[in-house]
Amino acid sequence: MILAAACAPHVASAGMVVAAFNFQMTSKTPEWSWVGKFLADRIGSDLLGGRGLTVVARDRMQAVARELRWAPEMATTDAAMGKVHSRLKVARVITGVYSVGGGKVRVVAQIVDVPSRTEVARMEVAGPVGDVLKLQKALSADLLAWLAGGTPKRILQRLPVWTQSVPATKALYEGLDLYDQGRYAEAWLKFRLSAANDPQYTEARYWVGRMHYFLGQYAHARIELAPLLRLTSDAPHPRIVDALREYCHSFEAGGVDLAEQHSVYDMARRRYEQLHKREGWREAREAAERFRLKTVTLLDLLGRHKEAAVLAGPAVFGARIRSGASALNMLAHNAMTGETLTVQQIAKQSQYLNYGGQTLKFRRDGEQITSPSGDRILGTRHKDIDPKAALCGPRAGKTVFLVAPSGSVFKSLRIDPVTVGSTDAVLNVALGRLDCRRAYFDQRTIPLASARREGMTLVKLPRTGILKVKWDVCITDEVNSPPLVVEGVGITVRLEKLAAHGSVAVSCRDTSNFIAEVDGVPQRYWPGVIGLLTPGEHTLTLRPIEKDAPYSPWTTRFR
Repeated sequence: MILAAACAPHVASAGMVVAAFNFQMTSKTPEWSWVGKFLADRIGSDLLGGRGLTVVARDRMQAVARELRWAPEMATTDAAMGKVHSRLKVARVITGVYSVGGGKVRVVAQIVDVPSRTEVARMEVAGPVGDVLKLQKALSADLLAWLAGGTPKRILQRLPVWTQSVPATKALYEGLDLYDQGRYAEAWLKFRLSAANDPQYTEARYWVGRMHYFLGQYAHARIELAPLLRLTSDAPHPRIVDALREYCHSFEAGGVDLAEQHSVYDMARRRYEQLHKREGWREAREAAERFRLKTVTLLDLLGRHKEAAVLAGPAVFGARIRSGASALNMLAHNAMTGETLTVQQIAKQSQYLNYGGQTLKFRRDGEQITSPSGDRILGTRHKDIDPKAALCGPRAGKTVFLVAPSGSVFKSLRIDPVTVGSTDAVLNVALGRLDCRRAYFDQRTIPLASARREGMTLVKLPRTGILKVKWDVCITDEVNSPPLVVEGVGITVRLEKLAAHGSVAVSCRDTSNFIAEVDGVPQRYWPGVIGLLTPGEHTLTLRPIEKDAPYSPWTTRFR
């Protein structure tokens, strides 16, 4: 065996995205053509063990490779790598060539820096063709050492070996080549042949299960996928994220009872959390959050509301989650329990949702907190206008998040503008929820002179401890209004202590675009839970959001 590395190691920056593309055979040995995809797939899987690396999924890479008719010489060309970068957002591409002859195999791999289109490292392995599986692992160790740090010898010792059977590996990757061409029946036969050659080859069992899954044969799919989920080795199988998703969906699509579905969700959530904590896999982190939300919803359907509330919060996840599950859980947790989160946690969520607002945490009834501004507004042609000033516009205001202490809901709000100068303006206030970015329940406008004297009071508030308020002061004449300095608004709250409380889930089979009111007060947009309601009888009304909707308001009473 010969190992060689042409460049000094370079440790990857956190979150570096890497893709392993198909290798190209340069010898006329068609019986070894499967090695090209085998090398790309196994190297990509092994790179998942490198801290700081994010590896592009095989299916995404193959789709781009098929579109480009990939060849390794494309790795340093502008045309091909421009498409690779735009589609996959990668920093490094690994590819290469191999040849078989005289009972030997030789593999040359290159690491290409995608932005600069330059080769930054080259590795080579060679040896008896019967050792191709061992040679691939040695190559992965060299690549990982260069990309993520460490010594190849130590890395090689911890790389997982899923099979030592060359015939099983050959059948699997011949099947994957057929799968990529859409020849699924032929691919399935190859996957089954691979599993027959090595019954312990988890990868082959996964692909047999996946074909059952695609055909809707969910019971058979679960039999094949389950062994992969039970693996307890130090190195998790690279297909486990996909296998978990397909395994869980087989229960959703297969019509099992809710209690069994809950146990599957709970298993998936815990396994994904484990994968994130132990391996740092970003995809597993996001999947764990999605399954937490699925489990909360399912517990609600089962009537296990207390468990749902506990699992829903504290529901802040520090990084940006595409699903938005954290923000929804945060509100659901408050609706079910009356508990609110800290200013710092709420602030993280507001940044994720791109509101950019201030967060004000109130601690007692009657407390006033100022939402500061400091902007100067006036008409565009007033003599005091400064055309170069950034703060000389027609309006000034902010979006503010109000957080009540745990165990309380907002009973009323009073908004008092703090301004200096002209009263030739109005105060606008809109009331909404954190999970509804543009829509507001209550929008009011009063003259600034009146607002200065007596403030603006809002009394019909949703039953919640987390509110969104958008306020602004706007001049009445955008051309001639005199200068006005808006220092901010004072927000005074009246709080109601929670005693016994309940909740109601609302939905509509005809449309999801509705506003839900309880006792004439808007509570939420769209389907979901309305919580923190007092005991007794209430009136629920669903109203369509669109003015010209073909639906009429619907009302019922509940206890």
